[in-house]
Amino acid sequence: DTDHDSLAFRVLTPRIGLLPLAGSDLTIYLSYSRYTYGENVKLRPNQIPGDLSATTPDEHVGKLQAQLSW
Repeated sequence: DTDHDSLAFRVLTPRIGLLPLAGSDLTIYLSYSRYTYGENVKLRPNQIPGDLSATTPDEHVGKLQAQLSW
């Protein structure tokens, strides 16, 4: 939201796909997401149960995904 930049967030997620077995329909994806947040974006108190110190959302997230089609 360009009108409310301090309340907005952005995500950049490059992804790589690998075909580990020639001739199969198996694909493995590896992705990394980088989140950027406006200065007023915060988690609510006790958003994460048992973690009283959590005050900001995650900025770096990795994902490994396997996909099989037939």
